Amino acid sequence: APYRGGIVDSINGKKIHTMDELSQTLAEPADRLVIDLIGDGPPLVLDPKQVEGARERIKMRYNVVREQNLQEQPTAKAPDLQTKI
Repeated sequence: APYRGGIVDSINGKKIHTMDELSQTLAEPADRLVIDLIGDGPPLVLDPKQVEGARERIKMRYNVVREQNLQEQPTAKAPDLQTKI
């Protein structure tokens, strides 16, 4: 699988820097999705209708209730490393 583990550089010529940008770009209407990955190799070209069908099958198969959660999450506090004597 040449695309497995790849990092998205751009979609349809638009640079992707954040998960929000990725989500917004994938939501834009397009005849096809041309996904360029960082590094060498051909782009991944997908039909948006087939992508949507696959999303629905995946959601049903794995019982996904909420597909995205792009809200900021609080970071865990680092434990206090000072030792009291």
